[in-house]
Amino acid sequence: MNPRLLSAVLLAALCSGCGPLATFEPYTPKHPLNLAKVLGPQVVLLGPDTLPLTIYFDPATRLNHVVVRGRTDTIVRAWVTRQRGLYYLTCPKAPDSYWVQAVRIRRGRVQGLMPFEAARQAEILAGEVTLPLVGRYQELVVARDDQHDLLRLRFDARVLRPFYQSVLDTLPKYRIVPAAEFDAAVAAKAPAAPAAKTPAGPPTAAALIQSVYPNPAREQVTVAGADTTPRTVQLLSLSGQVLRSRRSTASRTTLDLTGLPAGGYVLRVRDETDGRTASQRLLVQP
Repeated sequence: MNPRLLSAVLLAALCSGCGPLATFEPYTPKHPLNLAKVLGPQVVLLGPDTLPLTIYFDPATRLNHVVVRGRTDTIVRAWVTRQRGLYYLTCPKAPDSYWVQAVRIRRGRVQGLMPFEAARQAEILAGEVTLPLVGRYQELVVARDDQHDLLRLRFDARVLRPFYQSVLDTLPKYRIVPAAEFDAAVAAKAPAAPAAKTPAGPPTAAALIQSVYPNPAREQVTVAGADTTPRTVQLLSLSGQVLRSRRSTASRTTLDLTGLPAGGYVLRVRDETDGRTASQRLLVQP
């Protein structure tokens, strides 16, 4: 990693949730792609976490919707474009601001698609722009108000490509497996004992986190799972620091958010019986 980007990563680790996120002024993505044709309509991402996804493309708006299989909440809603080997997910967050999330897809692997990684990229980019004396990409700055944590940029893939390349190099790789292939492999490993005597198998990632509410949250958040398997529920900053942790055997676990700065966080649930984990992004409002 280049020294300037390393400085930005360290700054993001120290100031996670307390500084600006880089947003972009609205623009029209050229030639939006159907992400379901790139990844497949139903896939499972296998890596540090297991994430089963359903992807569908709306021909009317040309927006891609990425949903965790078995749940109804959309984790990505974006136009997808491809330039010089990188995919850019342009997410309309508000009428006057977009987020851009870079994703690398090659050789059956994907980097940058996980729900919390869009906020992480936006946070690190803001650190690059606002570093005292050596701030980069000043030619892209449209509006900046440090007092109100406002940073608005003009999106230029040609200028920003080296930044996104470097950030993606630091993110974990996930293997892309078609959902049918994954389900068949799980079924093949299931014991062939009578149903009445077959112990329950380990929960899937979707069983570990069925829902998170409210999201966005303020004073507290509840994580609901499918069963009462012993688990540890953690709240992490975007840089990976554990801010809250609670062990539970209940299907619902509530974490206190009092005193946390507004911003993006990650909820992670670990199954204490087999070590399986699942993660979901959480937005804390002021």
